[in-house]
Amino acid sequence: MAYRATDYVVEAADGAFTLRVDEASAALAALHVRRGVGGSVFISAWNPGSVPRSAGENDSAHARLLAALRADGHEAIEGWGRDPSGEWPAERSLLVPGLALPRALELAQRFGQNALLQAAEDAVPRLVWTGRAGAGPLTPASA
Repeated sequence: MAYRATDYVVEAADGAFTLRVDEASAALAALHVRRGVGGSVFISAWNPGSVPRSAGENDSAHARLLAALRADGHEAIEGWGRDPSGEWPAERSLLVPGLALPRALELAQRFGQNALLQAAEDAVPRLVWTGRAGAGPLTPASA
């Protein structure tokens, strides 16, 4: 499935880096150390339910997600989820150092997302399915 093939690009201030599902990232590990966190989440509010939305709808959802994260006291780093084949348009996303998985899942469900990436201290991004109603028969094996 496309989620596993996607390049998750983090636009960090000291240089962009790309996350890939189930591949350790030295850049992410270093970011965790610099930020003093034990993990992070890569999340988006674009194209809920994998249904394309207009640029205006996507930008509005992204702003609401960013505002919710800031209200929780989290600093987010801008990024993109990019389909290397180019069949699906890039989606604006956020890397959130220190965001706990339960809160990340709550936000992902609120914004209609099927999945997110979560990386623990090992800095290996893993797909986490939201369990969102109507998300279809997505399982880790079919990802």
